[in-house]
Amino acid sequence: MEIDKDILTVVIPCYNAGEFIEDCLGSLLRQKVKSLYKILFINDASTDDSLERAKRKTGALANVTFLEHETTQGLVKCCNKALSLIDTPYFVRLDADDYFSPDAIEKIFEEINSPIKNDFVIFKRWDILNDGIKEIESDSDIYAWIAAGTLFSTDAVKSVKGYSKQYWEEFDLYLKLLETKHSFGSSPYRIYYYRRNSGSMTKNLEENRAGFKRLLEKWGGDTLKKYGDFKKAADYYGVKS
Repeated sequence: MEIDKDILTVVIPCYNAGEFIEDCLGSLLRQKVKSLYKILFINDASTDDSLERAKRKTGALANVTFLEHETTQGLVKCCNKALSLIDTPYFVRLDADDYFSPDAIEKIFEEINSPIKNDFVIFKRWDILNDGIKEIESDSDIYAWIAAGTLFSTDAVKSVKGYSKQYWEEFDLYLKLLETKHSFGSSPYRIYYYRRNSGSMTKNLEENRAGFKRLLEKWGGDTLKKYGDFKKAADYYGVKS
């Protein structure tokens, strides 16, 4: 497969994820497609050795850019800063406590080169749980999606002004894209390992419940019901549907 290195950026936001850097960046080193893409690593003023570990680990990787915050800005600001710096037509987020399968970049490029051009593509994934690893399917239910491991058109995300300053920022972004008639696809490929219990990027149930309520206040029930099993999600978070 012929791949242009100026097509894709892998965005890695990081806050105190030092213990996971080996898995995260190691998964990029193990890609079947090696360094023919860009990497943007954003260190959000970590107080551990995340940055030092990342710089050591990326010594063998090409096209790596480091952005270092002097004070912690939060995930939304990290993502929007990355969006302002991305100069490739596509990007995918790889959180610093997660990792890719060895064929992830190859499969991402297959989606990019598909004759059907979508504004974002949801991939299947594995959830890493306390009691093991579970396969998660991608489908049309927005409430089963996560923020990372999704292939985005950079122009599409910029057209909706990027990430909103709220929790949940990923569901809000997906809703902005869907409500402005941007197209999406569900990939048959499974590429992403998502740690549900790492703590560094994972929020607790109360925060999730509050975030779900804010989504409901902003978008209304009729909109939220259009894109997945709203009742199931609302019941899970204890929000009246």
